[in-house]
Amino acid sequence: MKKYLFVAFILFFYCISVAQVTIDHVEPPNWWVGMKNNTVQLMIHGNNIGRTDPLVNMKGVKIKKSQKAGADYLFLDLQLARDLKPCSIQLSFNDDRKPLATWNYELKAREIGSAQRKSFTTAELSSIPTIQTKLCTQSSSLADQATILYSPATIF
Repeated sequence: MKKYLFVAFILFFYCISVAQVTIDHVEPPNWWVGMKNNTVQLMIHGNNIGRTDPLVNMKGVKIKKSQKAGADYLFLDLQLARDLKPCSIQLSFNDDRKPLATWNYELKAREIGSAQRKSFTTAELSSIPTIQTKLCTQSSSLADQATILYSPATIF
């Protein structure tokens, strides 16, 4: 009798823990179709989301990789077809093919000319070495230079 009671107790708490699947946050919050790289990685955070099996039923969208990171995090690599049009896809998070949570993820249209934008480069950081060089010449010893370069007073 004690064995049956113990098994029932375990099953009860398992059902409660699996049933409480929530999605609190998805990063990035949306993506764009027509990007040069047609794969996007989503980080999904929520209660017990890492214990589910993700599913997407949409032509042109495929789950390339799913990686669980504990009970509350799930990383999904989605592969998007090159000819996919802007849309909202429904991601389903299942346990034994029973949906426990869903999330609508938006794939937006890319702005015209956005592929020709200049990206961030190290050229924007060119003034930083000059500042550090000036600070180093103000002091005579290496210890003093390290204090000047890395003390919170010089950073803020």
